[in-house]
Amino acid sequence: MFTAVRRRKDGEAEGVQSNSLVKILLVEDNPGDVELMKIHLEEFRNNDFSLLSVERLQKAIEIASAESPDVILLDLGLPDSSGLATVEGLIKVAGPAPIIVLTGLADERLGMEAVRLGAQDYLIKGKVNSHDLERAIRYSIQRRRSLEDLKESNQRYHSLFKDNHAVMIMIDPLTGNITDVNEAAMEFYGYARDSFTSLNITDITALPAEKVFEHLGRAASKDQQHTFLQHRLSDGSLRDVEVFSGPIYVHGRVHLYSIIYDITERKQAEVERERLTLELAQQHDLLQAVIEHATFGIVVLNGSDFIIKLTNDAAINLLEGQMNSIKLIGKSLRDLPLMQDHEGREIFNIVEGVTKFDRPIVKKELEFTEQIGRDLAFWQVAAMPLPGPAEHKDVLLMIQDMTEQVMARQRIEELAARADAERRRLKAILDNLPVGVSVADRAGKVLEKSEITDVIWGGRTPAINSTNDYRNFKGWWADTGIAVRPEEWTLVRAVKSGETSVGDVIDILRFDGTRGTIISSAAPIRDGKGSIIGGVGVVQDITRQRKLEHDAIEAKEQAKLYIDLLSHDISNMNASISSNLQMALEKMDIEARYRQYFTKSLDIIATSNRLIENVRKVQRVENHEAKHGMIDLGWLLEDVRTEMEKCPDREVKINYVPTIKKFVVASELLKDVFDNIVGNAIKHSNGKVEISLILNKMFENGREYYKVMVEDDGPGIPDEMKSKLFQRKQKGRSKTAGCGLGLFLVKKLVEDFNGRVWVEDRVPGDHTKGSRFVVMLPVASAEGRTLT
Repeated sequence: MFTAVRRRKDGEAEGVQSNSLVKILLVEDNPGDVELMKIHLEEFRNNDFSLLSVERLQKAIEIASAESPDVILLDLGLPDSSGLATVEGLIKVAGPAPIIVLTGLADERLGMEAVRLGAQDYLIKGKVNSHDLERAIRYSIQRRRSLEDLKESNQRYHSLFKDNHAVMIMIDPLTGNITDVNEAAMEFYGYARDSFTSLNITDITALPAEKVFEHLGRAASKDQQHTFLQHRLSDGSLRDVEVFSGPIYVHGRVHLYSIIYDITERKQAEVERERLTLELAQQHDLLQAVIEHATFGIVVLNGSDFIIKLTNDAAINLLEGQMNSIKLIGKSLRDLPLMQDHEGREIFNIVEGVTKFDRPIVKKELEFTEQIGRDLAFWQVAAMPLPGPAEHKDVLLMIQDMTEQVMARQRIEELAARADAERRRLKAILDNLPVGVSVADRAGKVLEKSEITDVIWGGRTPAINSTNDYRNFKGWWADTGIAVRPEEWTLVRAVKSGETSVGDVIDILRFDGTRGTIISSAAPIRDGKGSIIGGVGVVQDITRQRKLEHDAIEAKEQAKLYIDLLSHDISNMNASISSNLQMALEKMDIEARYRQYFTKSLDIIATSNRLIENVRKVQRVENHEAKHGMIDLGWLLEDVRTEMEKCPDREVKINYVPTIKKFVVASELLKDVFDNIVGNAIKHSNGKVEISLILNKMFENGREYYKVMVEDDGPGIPDEMKSKLFQRKQKGRSKTAGCGLGLFLVKKLVEDFNGRVWVEDRVPGDHTKGSRFVVMLPVASAEGRTLT
């Protein structure tokens, strides 16, 4: 225990035990020196000391460890230790207590070495007095406390700055240079300490330099110690930071400390929270708008007593049309008039079922009648529990008026039934048509076909689900013999390109192996907007007709052979006979009564030649061999008049006013038309004959024609002969010999020129006053086309 040493009035010391005095541990083995130290201590003016002296180092170590003295006076020459080893041994356990070494005059150098090892001071025995001792003890304690304060300050600095988990940097406010950083700052920004302290604050702040120094100035003057900035990390990324800054004095200079918090995630969270808040408000507004403007009724009911808490206009109109929303809210669902009838009680049962079983219930078509003011109505009713306490959850009741939908569905069902009946009727009609009919959709899939389609194709045809399936059908174009490609079938062209095809003649290979010929036609089916939605195709089996056509062609070729034989060989024989008869008349002296036999033979031969020529002309017309071109009808009639007035042994007068540039499209056989008509007028009359040729222009059915009338004053043509006059083998109106081909040829030629010909009385009602033959020919344009 330390014993206090105080000055007594009589100058003698009084020992008192105390724990509040400066505790001095004296380590000295010389009793004289111990007493001397006590005397010096009693003479101290300002401090009260307590003293404990020991003689050995080991004892001093034990006391220093247990008692924590405020100062230790250490002699370096002890029984159990001497020299600097004594200092080293005690420093290890002295803790904060300063050590003052006591040494002899000869050992002053040893005292200085002890200070170098850690002692606070040294005193030389024999030269020390109470004043020096007091000063040495007081200064040692003060220095030790200062060092302890500095150490504690350094520890606090490390604790508050270096070791702080918060990001902290030190800045020179005048230059902006970063002077110090802690580990958290280096980890956050990604810089090593040396690299970091070589930066300027402007290097990491995403602001212009002048703005950065404005912030530094305000922080140094304490005008603004809290701000929000963006800092740039070593990888170039930007982070939102919250900065707390203030001045701090380091080595007599003002620095700025900045505590930095990364608020990037917080700011993003705040932005996200604001977005979600806005979105939630929008959803709330949207939900409110949906509820208010929904076309179906929405009602929220209290789960315990079914009091109406919320409703919309649609529900009001359905549940209680005469009540407004204010009156309906607060009423019990069971008290509404609608709930008193059977259907209303079913709605109430649905709501009760939801509260009982805690699950949604839907009734799709609930039928209502008189209680809602209509003859018939259908409602869809759905109810579901809303989130809330386990007992008496609120119920969401939704009511949709399905009357129009149900009635529409019933109408659709009726229409579907009618459509099915129409389809069956159409199928029956198709199956009874003499042609094959197929109906396809836009993709080419055949939806319906008649039974005769399979008959034409020689068996059940493969299913056609798309246009690609037409490759199963084999056909060749009848006129070229080229195979028909799948995309060339008429029904495919109709649905794919909207093409209407009529009368494509195709030779086919039937599915039973036989061959045939069909006429294929197709047209697209369009909707009201004109878009193609399908197509319909028709096939007709013309195999028999095609055979007959081939037979007819062969017969025609054979007839042509006969006509060529007739026109060539017989004409040659007629020419030879005629030449011989003519020579006989000229060279032989034949009596007059016998000459008539020669002349009649010559007339017969001439008639035969005309017959042969007419047959050849008819053949040219039927085979379209005569070339058509522009013919001036006015000049042609003038040529006819000139030639026919030169008839030998007859007085013929033809009245005609010549006109030119009356063009028609015809062949050179057009002259035969008027030669025949005028020639017949001369041939079938006796004595003097007068014929008139009249050429006019007229319109008929929107078309322009030239009308040529050939009138004569001959015996005329009875009415019963007029309709037969242009038929083949029909002879004329007199007994004059003829072959019956003249007027037949006239009709064939006129029709070939797209015209008409007929005969009528020159004087209406009296055929004996002569005939009028009328020929109508279309007017031709300057380009050689007939005008319409």
